[in-house]
Amino acid sequence: MARYLLLASIISGCIFFFRLGSNQLQSWDEAIYAESAKEMLVTGDYLTPRWNQENFFQKPPLAIWATAGLFKVFGVNETAARSFSALCGVGCVLLTMLIGRLFLSESLSFIAGLILLVTPHFNYHARQGSLDVPLIFFMLLGLYAYLKAQEDSRWWILFGIGAALGVMTKGPGAAALLVAVGVSLALRRSRVWKSGYFWIGLGVLIILGSAWHLAMIYLYGNQFLREYLGQQILARTAAVVDTAPHGWTFYLRTLFFGLLPYTFLVPFAILRVWKSREFPAVLTIFAITVFVICTAVATKQAWYILPVYPVGALAVASLNPSSSRVFLPLFLLAIVHCVILDRKIPSLNPEQPEIISKAQSGTGPVETDIHYAPAVLFYSNRKICAAAPDHTMGQMTKCY
Repeated sequence: MARYLLLASIISGCIFFFRLGSNQLQSWDEAIYAESAKEMLVTGDYLTPRWNQENFFQKPPLAIWATAGLFKVFGVNETAARSFSALCGVGCVLLTMLIGRLFLSESLSFIAGLILLVTPHFNYHARQGSLDVPLIFFMLLGLYAYLKAQEDSRWWILFGIGAALGVMTKGPGAAALLVAVGVSLALRRSRVWKSGYFWIGLGVLIILGSAWHLAMIYLYGNQFLREYLGQQILARTAAVVDTAPHGWTFYLRTLFFGLLPYTFLVPFAILRVWKSREFPAVLTIFAITVFVICTAVATKQAWYILPVYPVGALAVASLNPSSSRVFLPLFLLAIVHCVILDRKIPSLNPEQPEIISKAQSGTGPVETDIHYAPAVLFYSNRKICAAAPDHTMGQMTKCY
């Protein structure tokens, strides 16, 4: 298995880092987290994230910490801003293989990793400096540890670490992991509470996942709770925020195009998973949980559904495509799509470079459209002013 993991590391590293810094950061969302990491580096305050010189409580700071560290070592640039996500993308490929090896052959688990690697939607976001692929990495780490804990309870400690780091990456985004594991334990009627390692893992999860949150509540009280809990969690759950409204079929359509060219194999994969007792139930529960949560929440973004893709890759690989003539052409087609045709990933609004160029020529606060505000702030190093008080970022760009 070691040789497959090494080969997958090399292939995925080359694909994810290919021309990674070839264009400017997108204004949403990668320029936001990159700017917060830059301000963290400038101020030297690694406890309280900031954006536009204002306290930034919308997300936990783990990915921002990692990006600030990369900036310190490699300088403030596009490649460094996207590298943490790309590295986590490589980790997702490897963890998908390791999970697959628990019930598939070495070659099929390798194929599962390759399928995830060239799945267009996952590949695109692994090359963005955002939080979603790092979150998936830590949730896969938790799932792998949970499956290993069925044989050796010491793995519960790693589960606690993975789940806590997921919480510290995107807060409630890690809920699907906890729900899936909880449901799986209930269905198995497992008596995990008899294991001391389970309680150690739970303690690690609580301490690592809550320490920063408690510090913010202690330092900022209602200000933190209003922005973090109110605006980012409750508001997005109950109402459409910062995006157009989408119907319940939105994620079905997203998965259809996001899984190409493997979409047409998914029905056969689902049928095989249904009939097979080898495919771990927790993976199925996890994918269903992600889909249900994403569909139930009022605010829908295409990247919320990304955690489903590793499970989809494992399901497709379980069809044993290595013994057919199907996998290789699809894999080569996906490589062409992800690497050759998408020469610049992520893509940009064509007006952004010109707007940034104008902002860089002046001094003092700069007025700009809210849609370009994060990129203008990152590249101009000028405090920005965007009249968008109803936007979730509007209060941090309010014009005086």
